[in-house]
Amino acid sequence: MKPTAQLLGAVSAFALVAMSSAPAIAAGTSAGVDITNTVTVQYQVGGVQQNDETDSDTFTVDRRVNVTVAFTGAGNTSVTPGEENAVLAFDVTNLSNDEVDLDLTTALTGGTGANIGSFEIYLDSNDNGVLDAAELTAGAITTLDDVAEDETVAVLVVADIGLDAVNGDLFDVVLTADATDDSGNPLVDTAGANTSGID
Repeated sequence: MKPTAQLLGAVSAFALVAMSSAPAIAAGTSAGVDITNTVTVQYQVGGVQQNDETDSDTFTVDRRVNVTVAFTGAGNTSVTPGEENAVLAFDVTNLSNDEVDLDLTTALTGGTGANIGSFEIYLDSNDNGVLDAAELTAGAITTLDDVAEDETVAVLVVADIGLDAVNGDLFDVVLTADATDDSGNPLVDTAGANTSGID
């Protein structure tokens, strides 16, 4: 009997994977928009090109709330004792990916409260940083309704300065803009993706 040797040729599946995709970025995309990501895999087995494999997934862009409030004056604003309607100018910008309503409030975070008061907020309709007669006639506001994506609204915080104010007094005034729903309720974060709520 002649001994035989059997040689086994091992065939390996060698996959060379090349992935290409068209990434979709939600930043700056309006809430509620469906975005589809598609990926294509090209590969070889044992040096033989195989059919491309393609797959995709769709997700819904959640609502992202981001609002900035910026003082637009240059340094401190000078006031005098007894001055009425002293003005601080602010820009309120909706950086969200959806239209929002904004609830506006002011607070004195520094300085003698007895020497400043009667805070009111006015829409600066001509964006000149001055409380004009037409704006005063239009009346004070507490909300900004339907502020569009990337829209900036100029507002004026107005206060009266007390007669007891003296040289060197400093008053730190803060304007806050809180995003609300159409009923005036604060917007609340919701968990999970593909929701109609807020992230």
